[in-house]
Amino acid sequence: MIAQIPVGVEPGGIDFDSANGDLYVLNYGSSNVSVISGSSNTVIATVAVGANPGNGGSTQADSVDSANGDIYISHFAGGTVEAISGATNTIVTNLSVGGRPQATTYDAANGDVYVENVNSGTVSVIAGSNNTVITNISTGCQPSSSIVDPANGEIYVVNHCSETVSAISGSTNTVNATISIGGNQPTYDAYDPTNGDIYVANALGNAVNVIAGSNDTLIASVPVTYPQGLTADPANGDVYVASATTNAVAAISGATNTVVATIAVGAEPSEAVLDNATGDLFVPNEGSNNVSIISATTNTVVGTLSAGSDPSYATVDTTNGDVYVANGASNNVTVLGTPAPPQYEVTFSTDPASCGSISFNESTYTNGGSVELPAGTYSVSAQACSGYSLQNLTGTGSVSVEGSTATVSGAGGVRATFTAQTASGSKGFLGLPGNDGYYLLGAVLAIVVIVVVVVARTRKGKPSGEAATPASPPTPSQPGS
Repeated sequence: MIAQIPVGVEPGGIDFDSANGDLYVLNYGSSNVSVISGSSNTVIATVAVGANPGNGGSTQADSVDSANGDIYISHFAGGTVEAISGATNTIVTNLSVGGRPQATTYDAANGDVYVENVNSGTVSVIAGSNNTVITNISTGCQPSSSIVDPANGEIYVVNHCSETVSAISGSTNTVNATISIGGNQPTYDAYDPTNGDIYVANALGNAVNVIAGSNDTLIASVPVTYPQGLTADPANGDVYVASATTNAVAAISGATNTVVATIAVGAEPSEAVLDNATGDLFVPNEGSNNVSIISATTNTVVGTLSAGSDPSYATVDTTNGDVYVANGASNNVTVLGTPAPPQYEVTFSTDPASCGSISFNESTYTNGGSVELPAGTYSVSAQACSGYSLQNLTGTGSVSVEGSTATVSGAGGVRATFTAQTASGSKGFLGLPGNDGYYLLGAVLAIVVIVVVVVARTRKGKPSGEAATPASPPTPSQPGS
C-alpha cells in the first residue's frame, strides 16, 4: 500500500483522466466528486455536484471524454448529467436526461457520450462537441450499462429487466438490433478486442452470454456462478469475471468461450481491473477488505494487498502505474503500487566442480553459486577451464536451457559439464601436436626393426668378409654341332 486518501462519503465510481493525470471519485453519500492528483496522491479539489452521483458506485457512473477533456457524472436521484472540466475541475454544464441515469459511456469514434436512464428505458446521447443532448434512444427495460465496440462502431446496452441487449449504431444513433439473452437480470458487459465479441454478465442466470460483434447474434452461454464485473485481456484473449458468491474469478477463453481457470480470491469480489502495463488484474474483495492480484500469464494469484472497508471499484493510473481502490464504507481511496514479481532461486553447478564457470544474465557464477530473479528468459553460456571443453549445458527443475537462452519459470538450476581435452595446437614430443611425436617415434622404430630383420635374413650363413663367387659364363655353341 502506498497511501490511504480520505475522500467524501460512500465513494463509489472512480475514473482516471490520462490528459491531466487526475482521478475522479464519485461520493454518493456526500454528493460531491473528489479529485486526486496522481502525481502527489492528494485531493486537489472537491467538486459539489447533484444528488447521489454514481448510484452508490456504478462502475460506469462517470466517463472521460478524451477529445474535450470533460468528465461526465450521472446523478441517479436527480436525472441529470454534469460535465466537469478536466482543465479547471469545475462544472461546465448540467444536462437533464432521462429518469434515474446510472451509467455513462464515451464513444471515441463519434465523440458522443451515452447515458443509460434506468427508469425511462432510454439512452440519452450527449454531443461532446457542444455538451448538448442530441437524441434519446428507446431501448429495453432498465438499461443499466453499456460498452463500445470500436470494430463495428456499435454501442451495446444491457437492459436489466427485459433480459436483452440493444446494439446502437454510433453513426446513426439508432438501434440496429435487439438481442435476447435470456437468463435473469443481466448487468455488466465487456468487449473482447481479440475476437470482437461482447460478454454480458447474467447475474441471476449464473451465466456469461456471448454476442458476436460481427452479426449481433447470441453465440454462447458460459456457466459462471453469479457473475459481476468483467474485463477482457487483449494480450491473452481471456475474459475475467468476478463471481461474488463463490469468492473466485473465472477466466473465459475468447477462443473457445469456455472457462479455462477458476481462481480463488478474497470474499465477495466485485470486478477485475486489468493493468495493461504489467498484465496483472486487480480484484477488490468487498467481504475481506483486500485486493487480490492475478497474473494473467499464469492465471494464479500472485499477491494480496490490504485495502479499506468495503473496497468495491478500482482503476489504473496509466501514468504512474498505481491502482486506486474506492472503499465505500471507510470513505477513502487506497493507492496500491505494482507488487514486485515473485523471485525464484537459480543455482549453478559445474562438473568437474573446480572447473570453469557459467555466465548468466551478464553475471558469472562458479560451482555452488546462486541468484534470485523473476520468471523470464535470460542469456546463458559456459566457459571451460584450461585443458577442458564444454560437453553440454543443461537446465534443472523449472529452468530450461536452449542454446544461449535460459527460461526460468520457477526454482531450478543450470549445470555445465566439461570434458578433458588437449588444447588444439599445443606442442608435444618432438615438437609435434599432442601425442603425434610419440606415434612418429614408434613408427620409425618399427621400420628400423623391420629393416634389421630383413638384412639379417639376407646375410644369414655368409662368413664375414667372404666374397661371393661369380657365376660362370655360358659355353658358346660349336659350329656344325
